[in-house]
Amino acid sequence: GSLQHKERFLQALTIAVEAARNNDWLVVHSGLQFASGYEGISPKHKLYGALAKLNNKLGDKAVHWFMKGWAGSEILSSDPKLAPSLGKDMIVWRSQHAPNELATLLSSESISKVYVAGAKASGAVQIACQLLMDHGMDVFCVRETIQDDDAARLKATVDYLLPIYGTVVSLK
Repeated sequence: GSLQHKERFLQALTIAVEAARNNDWLVVHSGLQFASGYEGISPKHKLYGALAKLNNKLGDKAVHWFMKGWAGSEILSSDPKLAPSLGKDMIVWRSQHAPNELATLLSSESISKVYVAGAKASGAVQIACQLLMDHGMDVFCVRETIQDDDAARLKATVDYLLPIYGTVVSLK
């Protein structure tokens, strides 16, 4: 599926990122990226195991979703306001569903309060909020900067699930 309100989401995200940068807050971009051959991914993994199995049969040339070095695996934006700002923003790659690398980075930077935005409310956003809360951080979810490819799932996640892990706030 695709994002329900992509343009509104990108506008809200731009406002939030610009505000963070204007206040000298650390902006961290997080993305999923795998090593060649999906090294380290168990074929039994429910989310990524199928990629590892298919890659084992067909190789990197045919199966390289989210694989380092292949088109589509970078964090890019056609809007420079959303693209990672070199020397200012940080990029954290993860190779599993839980963003452990993100929690480690934020803890090492002594960050105790985070604002979370993202394009998959029921996936990466939810697990990031849960993990960051588990690491003792105050988590804020900015409603307009969170999307999903299913409107009902987005509403349920933002209204009922994310408030378990943090405070849902609005740009309004």
